[in-house]
Amino acid sequence: MLPRICRIPERRSCRLLGPRQTGKSSLLTGLLPRRAWTGDLPFERHGRLRLAAEIKAKRHVVGADVEGLRSLAEAHPGDPRAVVALVPEPYRFEGVEVLPFARFFERLGERL
Repeated sequence: MLPRICRIPERRSCRLLGPRQTGKSSLLTGLLPRRAWTGDLPFERHGRLRLAAEIKAKRHVVGADVEGLRSLAEAHPGDPRAVVALVPEPYRFEGVEVLPFARFFERLGERL
């Protein structure tokens, strides 16, 4: 891997943005264990939040995984929230829908 000039915080969240095929995933793969990858996806339409999703590369969702979505629910009550994870079947956890990746993307168009 080429040396990178960007620094990823070790104990804080950060947003990694950039064009496709520029090495964002390679950077994360080299720096962080796979279980640490997460992402927040706010889906908006016409300026209104339609869905808030949290992406987790893990098989078991725990309370800390839905913390951000719980905070969002206080600011936007009633808006749909979901965790997308490596789970075999969909279920609800602490009021949040937990979905397998394939199911999330199959139903994404309906939600927006």
